[in-house]
Amino acid sequence: MLPHEPHVDDVVRLPDGRRISYAEFGQPDGFPVLWFHGTPGSRTQLPPSAHPIAVERGIRIIGVDRPGFGRSSRHLGRSLRSWARDMAALGDALEIERFGVVGLSGGGPHVLACAHELPDRVAIGISLGGLGPMHGREIPPGFPRLLREAGRLVPVFHVPLGHALTVVVKSLEPYVYRAIDTYQRLCPPTDRHVFDLPGFRDMFAASILHGIERGAHGLTGDMSVFMQPWGFDPADIAVPVRLWHGTHDGIVPVSHGEWLAKRIPDAELRLQEGEGHFAGFVCVEEVIDVLCEVVGLDGQASSHRAADA
Repeated sequence: MLPHEPHVDDVVRLPDGRRISYAEFGQPDGFPVLWFHGTPGSRTQLPPSAHPIAVERGIRIIGVDRPGFGRSSRHLGRSLRSWARDMAALGDALEIERFGVVGLSGGGPHVLACAHELPDRVAIGISLGGLGPMHGREIPPGFPRLLREAGRLVPVFHVPLGHALTVVVKSLEPYVYRAIDTYQRLCPPTDRHVFDLPGFRDMFAASILHGIERGAHGLTGDMSVFMQPWGFDPADIAVPVRLWHGTHDGIVPVSHGEWLAKRIPDAELRLQEGEGHFAGFVCVEEVIDVLCEVVGLDGQASSHRAADA
């Protein structure tokens, strides 16, 4: 089903006994990049062209399941900062000292958390249509106030909500392609063409199925995290951050990308005129080229293991 099967699909144990599942694409001994899926999604949520481009550029892409998604353990009380600690532990387990981080949509805040918490290990953070803070006085405009206020209930009820959604998504599992077709009809017009691109429907279908392997608790966990304080100020991020955002994003308003770009010291925002939520996701070659430029890669694969650092 996937355009390119991962050459590694495995699980690591964290120090507290929880599991984190991950899948590797691209050049096995290339510069490592942790790739964070959207909400919903999973470790295999990559643009179909990402694998061959990564091989060519010497990039080792490591897709990671957040808690409750795929084969990653649930983590009650998780936060953006706890995710950064998990990624440090994953890096240790894979013997990776320094890495980039890329995230789509709901993966964006998790990218920024790693950039803030791990400045000695994160070489660059890249957010593709990433969400800004949804809690506090200084939040980006764009979401209706009623939606923000209703979202305050999610952290309280996300566990029973996860149980209920699990029943729903498991019953719909055999109809994943029909669900994607329905979403394509209902999603903002600027995103509909994405599902007609070669390999994208298969990739999204596989990503959804992998993500709900053990239920929908990852989805409600993400929602809970988004509606709580981030626990850090983006203004204190010390590593380079690059953001892509479609000007006609109907899911995460472009105001979120603009707000983050103004707040983060070393940030650059690339606006995709007339494009929607997946604007940065579909131009993965540009994203990888910018990553290589900032990190100083020449496109040749090289080992970046802690043992060699």
